[in-house]
Amino acid sequence: MDIDINVVELIQISLVPVFLIVGIGQILNAATARLARVVDRIRWYEDLEAAGKTDFSEKQNKELTMLERRMKLSNWSINFLSAAVLFICIDVVFLLVNAMYALQIDKLILFLFISNLLCITLGVVAFFLEVTITASVEIHTPKKQSQKKV
Repeated sequence: MDIDINVVELIQISLVPVFLIVGIGQILNAATARLARVVDRIRWYEDLEAAGKTDFSEKQNKELTMLERRMKLSNWSINFLSAAVLFICIDVVFLLVNAMYALQIDKLILFLFISNLLCITLGVVAFFLEVTITASVEIHTPKKQSQKKV
């Protein structure tokens, strides 16, 4: 097996996408944390329904609708960003295999890289839309009744 590519350069080339994975991981952390907050809020409404309070105000119904939209957008963001990480990993493997065995799969590697960028873009757009919706939602919680001390 004759390898005319410098191994150090090959490792350097394959490490660059790993830093991209780290950045995507940070966005995924934020997206999953935001999704968890949405789920907690929806559960709060479900607990109210279980307690017999089913007559929500118009504002609360609007908030529930917005929470459902936020959950969908968060899920889309997480799915697209996870797919991007998968494409990056496959791309790095193909880069290494192509360099080692000279398979001439440059177009496949380029296609995976473009797919990766498309997934990142769609994931960030979904994340942006979820954040934008959050800014427009008013949170409505019933006021706590003051409890008398005994």
